[in-house]
Amino acid sequence: MLTVDIKNLLNRLTPHCTRALEGAAGLCVSRTHYEVTVEHLLAKLLEEPQGDLPLILRQFEIDP
Repeated sequence: MLTVDIKNLLNRLTPHCTRALEGAAGLCVSRTHYEVTVEHLLAKLLEEPQGDLPLILRQFEIDP
């Protein structure tokens, strides 16, 4: 099994990704879910209009 230093990994995130991950955790808690999932993170990444994910979707003419 691969072991990863989570703290080191989190320190490498961009400020935008850090905010999105924190928001995803908050979204998870607010909905009384037991774990943060990809859906929580994607929802938060889509909230930032100038973020990478909405930009990529617009590039492919997909309405975020």
